Amino acid sequence: GGGGGEGERPRSAPREARTDGAGAFLLRGLEPGDYAVAGVEVPFSSEVAVAAGRRSRLEVRLETFHYRLRVADAATGSPWDGEVEAEVREVRGTRSWRGAARGGAFEAEGLLAGQHRVRVWTGRLLRHDAVVEVEGDVEQRLPLAPQHEVSVRLLVADDEPFRGEAEVTVLAGDVELYRATETIDETLTVPTPGPGEYVIVVRSPDRTARIGVVVSEDSLDNRTGSDDNRARP
Repeated sequence: GGGGGEGERPRSAPREARTDGAGAFLLRGLEPGDYAVAGVEVPFSSEVAVAAGRRSRLEVRLETFHYRLRVADAATGSPWDGEVEAEVREVRGTRSWRGAARGGAFEAEGLLAGQHRVRVWTGRLLRHDAVVEVEGDVEQRLPLAPQHEVSVRLLVADDEPFRGEAEVTVLAGDVELYRATETIDETLTVPTPGPGEYVIVVRSPDRTARIGVVVSEDSLDNRTGSDDNRARP
């Protein structure tokens, strides 16, 4: 708001505005005075003087940064040889960058200072979900182990096998790792990132099953592993 102090006009209430697609905003009806301007979703601060009967202009130049991600095979250290998709999204803003990480490499340009959420998928499986603080150019290396498959036998009444189409979701806590529509013929096989506790949710038109599974180090072989479970929707 405008300047305060003894003998001066009281401070005005804070005013807010959202920029348009070109990064511009307009505030009307301000009292004459000196104003502090600060970004909320994009951190910056500046000052502008407002005079009666005149339009004041403020230009803010924001520094942008570069983000680089290198996905590697945890066992060999070599670039990840397989399908990888990465996304960088502003935590408090609306901008995001998403694309394939060819040869395990992904880059995003034009990031502003602040927190960004980084997510990485191999195929449909979420492998990495974390927040990074951007204060300059960022380069991250992400080693990944091969995914681990879990097999579940789905039985219905009288131990009859379940057969049909269902929506399948894999959760780690409240984080969704995988979602797909699967055609199931008694046995359902889903990917997981590796050792940990997971919940597999199976939804068909007439039933829902929630199956808790634990993937342990002992169930892994050199490259992939598989656990067998039985469940009743």
